Amino acid sequence: MSKDIIKAGSLRGRTIQDLREELKQTEKDLFAIQFRGLEGEKPDVTRPRKVRKNIAKYNTMIRELELGIDSGKAQSRPKLSRKARTRQQGRS
Repeated sequence: MSKDIIKAGSLRGRTIQDLREELKQTEKDLFAIQFRGLEGEKPDVTRPRKVRKNIAKYNTMIRELELGIDSGKAQSRPKLSRKARTRQQGRS
């Protein structure tokens, strides 16, 4: 059971099967955290939120791998000078 929110970069390069196994374990951890709260134990109130965010990241990475999306790099256009932008707009 991890204490912090997982960085998306640390999930890259893993297989779908590995991500699904970790997701399953994280969901079990969330259930245990919620159950401990019902038993009257004083839980860390921020912990369930962190675990839910981790679950969302696992689901996102799994879905991106299924769709073949390369989420590792931002899809941005090169920055053009003002003069180049005006020329490009004139062509359209």
